[in-house]
Amino acid sequence: MGRYIGPGGEHIIQYWCELSGITANRSDPDRHGWDLHFEMPQLASIINAGGLHEANIECKVQVKTTDTKKKSEPIRLSSLRAMATSTLPTFYILIELAGGQQVVAAHLLHIDESHCSKILERIRRETAKPGKIDLNKKTMSLDFRKGVKILPLNGEGLKAEILKCIGPSQSDYVIKKQKFIKSCGFDPDSFKINFKVDTEHTDKFVRMLLGESDSLEVKAVEGTITRFGISEPLTELQSDTAIVSLGNILPDGFAKVVFRNRKTGTALEFGFDIFRGGAIACVPAKFRIVRLKSERFSIDLSMRDNSMNIFFHAREDIECDISELFKNYKLIKMMTCPSDVDFSIEIEGKTLNGKFSGAGFEGDFDNSLEILESAHYVKSFYEYHNPLKVVPEWFARNGHILVDGAKFLKDFSTLNKVILGFTLADGSTDLADAECIAAIPVLVGDICFVSLFAYGGNLVNKGGASYELTPTKVEVIYKTHFTIEYLASGKAVRDLEEAVDRYEGAETVVPFIDTYMDPLVASAKRALSKEIGPR
Repeated sequence: MGRYIGPGGEHIIQYWCELSGITANRSDPDRHGWDLHFEMPQLASIINAGGLHEANIECKVQVKTTDTKKKSEPIRLSSLRAMATSTLPTFYILIELAGGQQVVAAHLLHIDESHCSKILERIRRETAKPGKIDLNKKTMSLDFRKGVKILPLNGEGLKAEILKCIGPSQSDYVIKKQKFIKSCGFDPDSFKINFKVDTEHTDKFVRMLLGESDSLEVKAVEGTITRFGISEPLTELQSDTAIVSLGNILPDGFAKVVFRNRKTGTALEFGFDIFRGGAIACVPAKFRIVRLKSERFSIDLSMRDNSMNIFFHAREDIECDISELFKNYKLIKMMTCPSDVDFSIEIEGKTLNGKFSGAGFEGDFDNSLEILESAHYVKSFYEYHNPLKVVPEWFARNGHILVDGAKFLKDFSTLNKVILGFTLADGSTDLADAECIAAIPVLVGDICFVSLFAYGGNLVNKGGASYELTPTKVEVIYKTHFTIEYLASGKAVRDLEEAVDRYEGAETVVPFIDTYMDPLVASAKRALSKEIGPR
């Protein structure tokens, strides 16, 4: 009679388990690919907070026994699928008896991510074939040389190798395995939707691919899903017509563009996000466009004729840093005469150089540039190092005031047109020396910049307690800035008054704080109550 080595191998493993504290329950009968269910104490300490919730280590095991030196075994695909998709860790054990009564060698093969992927891919290919498929009649060989030898040849050696594979946390292993088997075989191109766009709507569709928010009616919609290279239709995505909208189109690169005026040498550098969706293979060649997009303007590069189209898209009611806004207006001014301008586009280490031709921007931009240059001067004068963001339409309402403020700061030491008159509240008529301190505010968006100017010079009594000071000297004794909210609270004026009190100058100091600040405080309060920009 022949040897019944199969049951014998199982009994050997059970015997090992009994001696090593592993609970091994048989599957009787074996219907789902495993012979034994192992359970052993978990490794984490329940004393520690991190180990309190950890479960015992559990796994499923299939035992194979051989009298030969072969290290591979054919396994039914139905059994392999059950082992690969099981929530628990799964293993195959090969017992070598070499025709005798004692175990010569034993091998443990962990059905890890690599094996799970190969098993599922093989099943995917079998089930994709025409006709009825019976996984019980299909096999796949497992090579136990890819596993590990169990040493020592007993339950302790077996337990040690199993624990190496599973790790200290059963729950972490299970979560990782389930995540892997759910996603393996898919790639970024696994889900596809095919549809047709009418020719007259191609340009609109390209703009959507470039990130513009819009929707479009398409025809002959067919969805497909691909796993392990084999595709099948998605029944829930089959339709004669549909409305397609594309949202959250993300850039797929970064570009640097330098515009340089050959005559003046002026160079302006901008950073852009790259959108290549308008140049993908499904877009007809004559419509293909790559878009470079910055915060306020974009450049469309046409693949058909190598042309470049620059257009501005930012709204005037959205705040922007004045440095960027200034640079944008400089570019607009530069591009009123594009034939004088060279460009250099750098994308992923490659550079494209060229010259502009064609019509330029039309309009008089000198006034806008003067306003923005004034804003820059004010920021520099007050040593304001943070980004200064302003809604562009604010400049249209207040630009002329800002320009006048910047001119004053540039020429504040020019005194030939400055005369300060005041009347002493105490009625004094014999004042011989005094200094006047004036608070001069300059508003840029929601930031109020203020300086205290100390004027000294020739003092003339104009009758009674009234005096007139013709300055011969001036110095800035205090420079600061406030938010509109701080200004409206009244705290800004108190700060200025305290700065005047700290000033050590002439015996008599006449402050001009309220003259310019009170109207501004009132305007700030109105602005906050109406939620509009102060005028």
